[in-house]
This record gives sequence, structure tokens and C-alpha cells, in this order.
Amino acid sequence: MSSVMSAKSKLTAKLVRLAMNALIELANNRKVQKAALGFAEDLFKNLSDFFQVATGQVNQQTCEQAIESAVTSCIRQDEESLTRVTAFVSALYAQHEIHRGAQVGGSLRQRFGPSWFPHIKERELRYALKVDRDLEDYLFDQIRSAASDCE
Repeated sequence: MSSVMSAKSKLTAKLVRLAMNALIELANNRKVQKAALGFAEDLFKNLSDFFQVATGQVNQQTCEQAIESAVTSCIRQDEESLTRVTAFVSALYAQHEIHRGAQVGGSLRQRFGPSWFPHIKERELRYALKVDRDLEDYLFDQIRSAASDCE
């Protein structure tokens, strides 16, 4: 029994020394500090996001509401630009389960930039989702075709 305790004590002492060395390295190394801080910030953001979604403290819109909001808030109001925005939002909802409005806003800002959506805050870029460009182009062509059939 004492040999097991002795082995545990040696292991514990070794782990404590390793942890202390890691903390000393953290205290003296800017690169390690930056990495640790980035990890902690990401962890906090992810936990915060999880609690906001879990408690319903987010702005959720249907695809139709998101399209309407994007089209009315877009700086470019020509038909082709609005059709492109409509296709993009449609593709976004087709590919992803949207839990918050910031996912739409961040994705719009990432795809079209602040010249199209200057009111969307840069911080929403962290929620941006990737949209398959081929799907967006397909939907764009379908919407344009349907619009020309209605004329």
C-alpha cells in the first residue's frame, strides 16, 4: 500500500512541478500569454452564446423575416443586388440552423461588406457562417427566372 502511495506522491510532485513550470512559462512568454488569453476569450464567448441561445435571449427570425430585413436595410437597392441578397439569405437558411440574428448579420457583412450593410457591426463577423457559392448562384438564377416570368 505504501508503494502505491509513494508512486502517487511522486506522480503528484511531478505534476505539480510541470504545472508550476507551465505557469512560469505563461508569466514570461508573451506568445503563450496571447494564446491562453485567446483561448479564454473564445471559451467565454462560446459559453455566453450558449446561455443566450438556451435562455431565448436572441433575435430569431424566420427566413422570410430575415430576407425582408436584409433587403430593406441593404444600401444597394437595385434589383440585381436585392436578388443577390435574397439568394444569399435563402442559401444561408437552407444550409444552416439559424439560432440568432447575428448569424445572418455577420454572414451578410462577411459576404457583401460594409458598403452594402454599414449598419451591421463588425463584431457580428464572429457569428458569420459559410454559404456554398454554387447554391447561392443557383438560387439567384431561380429567383431571377421566376421574377422575369411574373413580368
